[in-house]
This record gives sequence, C-alpha cells and structure tokens, in this order.
Amino acid sequence: MLLRTDLHTLWDLNLIAVDPQDMTIHVSKRLGGSVYENLSGRTIVNRRDGSELSKTALLERWELFGEPRNKTKKAAVMVEPSPTTSPTRGTAKVAESPQVVTVETG
Repeated sequence: MLLRTDLHTLWDLNLIAVDPQDMTIHVSKRLGGSVYENLSGRTIVNRRDGSELSKTALLERWELFGEPRNKTKKAAVMVEPSPTTSPTRGTAKVAESPQVVTVETG
C-alpha cells in the first residue's frame, strides 16, 4: 500500500492500521489530539472495478498494530483508480475532508 509520506511513516511505525475485518482505519492512542486522529474510524471502500486490498497483508499489519478496535465509525474512504497507475493501483480519497490518502493495491 502506497501512502502519502507522512501517513506511510505512521504506517511503518505501526501508529495507523486498517482492520481487515471491517476495513476501518485505526489510529494509535499515541496520536490522540493530532491531525491524524480524525482518520480513526473511517472505512476504506473497495474500488469500483471490484479490486480489493490484500486482507492477508492487512491482517499482518493489524497484528503488529496491536491496539483494541475502536467501534466509532466515520465517513468512508473511497479507493478509486488513478489515471497514472496500473489497473491494480488507485487513489483513496478521504470523504468530507480536503485530505487525500494515496493507496496502491495489489
């Protein structure tokens, strides 16, 4: 999964994760009060072409994240194809926010 630089750093540090069961984004409590906190609880929606993020890869990262699930739901994150990427890659836009999260799948 390719993310914007700051989000990729948080992903690598296991400070953000995607729950593979319900595709919700979770943000570590250590980031409470930060600009990233508003991503917690948002849901990643599959692309219109039907391709999905790897549940196996998400599960591996989720196990590293190791924080309890947050039951609060927020706006969805729609994963859309990007014109400059292959058919298995795309862009996820965070709904109701000017912030854009770029995601490569496959």
